[in-house]
Amino acid sequence: MAGRPHYSYEIARRKLEPALRYLRLELHDVPRPEIYASPVSRAFLDENSCHLMFKPAESIRLIKGIRNIAWVAWDFDRLTGQKKPGPQHPFADMRRMLAIPDEIWTPCEMTWQVFRSAGIANVHRIPAPIAVPKTPTRIRFPNIPPDLDKIAWINLRIGFGRYAEINQAFPSRPHRLSDIILDFYGGRQPLVITTLLRPQEPRKNLTALVGGFLEFHHEHPEALLLIKLVVDNNSDRLDNVLTGVLRSCISGYELIDSNAIWLATDYFAEPVLADLYRFSAAYLCSSLAEGQNPPLQEAMAWGAVPVTPRHAAMQDYISKANAVIVRWLRHSIDRHGTALGLDPDSSWQVCTSADVARALRRLAGLSEDARRELGMRAHATIAGDFSVASVARSIQSRFFQRR
Repeated sequence: MAGRPHYSYEIARRKLEPALRYLRLELHDVPRPEIYASPVSRAFLDENSCHLMFKPAESIRLIKGIRNIAWVAWDFDRLTGQKKPGPQHPFADMRRMLAIPDEIWTPCEMTWQVFRSAGIANVHRIPAPIAVPKTPTRIRFPNIPPDLDKIAWINLRIGFGRYAEINQAFPSRPHRLSDIILDFYGGRQPLVITTLLRPQEPRKNLTALVGGFLEFHHEHPEALLLIKLVVDNNSDRLDNVLTGVLRSCISGYELIDSNAIWLATDYFAEPVLADLYRFSAAYLCSSLAEGQNPPLQEAMAWGAVPVTPRHAAMQDYISKANAVIVRWLRHSIDRHGTALGLDPDSSWQVCTSADVARALRRLAGLSEDARRELGMRAHATIAGDFSVASVARSIQSRFFQRR
C-alpha cells in the first residue's frame, strides 16, 4: 500500500511497483493514510499488511496498527533540523520524522550511512529498480524511430543583460532530430550526448554542464548535446518555457546561441526515452549531489557511456571500469533552493565547466570499440545490482527477516 506519492517520489513508486508485483504481493493505493485513525476504518487490513510510503521525511504519515515503511531519498551529508537555534516545527526535524516509521528504505549506501550516523537504526538500502533490456542495441542516423523523431527540439539561445530579449527577437525554430543532423551535421552521425534533468534543481549544476560542453564542442564540432528538461509547464510555447526557466539556472554568460545544444520539454513515453538512450553515445551528468539518479542508470542500462562524477549515490554503480569519471571537489553548500537551504556546515561535490570538458575530451578520445565496451559494462552493472529481480530479492529478504 503506497499512499499518495510526493513530487519526484512518484518516479520511485512507479519503479518499485514491478518489484513488488514480481513477489506477487497484493497492492492497494491509500491516498490519505492519516485518515485511517479508528479501528473500524482499518478493518480491511490484517497483521501482515504493510504501509509503504514514498514521500520526503517531513511528509511521512502513518497508518496505525500495521507496519509502516518509508522509502526516503536524501542527497546530502547531514539532516535538516540539526542544531537549529530556536523553536522549529516538529515536521522539519528530519531525524525525528525518520524515527517514526517502523523501517526506512533508502536507495544508496551514502544515504544509509548518513541516516545511521544520525541515529536512525532500522534503515536498509533498497534502490528503485531499473528496467534492463537483455541486449541493448544502438540506433544511428538515419534509422531514427518515428516516435522519437516527432519530438520538438529547439537550440539553446539565451541572453542576459543587453541580450535578454534575443529569444523574443529571434525565436528558435523547433526541429526534429533528423532535421538537426541533416541541417547542422551534414547528415553524418554526430557524437550524441544526452542528459535529463529538472533545471530548477541547483544540484544539477546546469552551468557547468552547458559550459563544459560548449568548451568541448569548440574542439569537437561533431558533438551534439540533447537535454531533456523536466518542467512544470510544457503547454506553453517551447521557447518561452525554456527561456524563462533557463535564465535563472545558467550564470556566467552574456549570450549563448548554439546549434550544438538542443532542448526538449515534451513528455517522453518510456519506449521513446529508451530510443533516445539507444541513439546516444554517452549520458552526461554534472550533479553536485544525488540520492540515486535513475535517468543516469536508465541510460547505462541501454548501453550509453556514463560521463559523470563518482560521489554520493553514484559511488554504488560508477567506476573507472564502466564510466568516464568527471573530477570534483567538496565544497560547502553555497546556493539557495536546496533541501538544506544555504548551509555552510554541509557540503556537496562540485565539478566545474573545465572538469566536464576534460571528461568529454577523454570520451571523444576513445575508439568506437572502447566506447562500446564501456557501455556494455555499464549495462552489466545495472543488470546485476538494480534490475527488478535483484531489487525484489532485497525486498523479499527484508520481509523475511522481520517475521
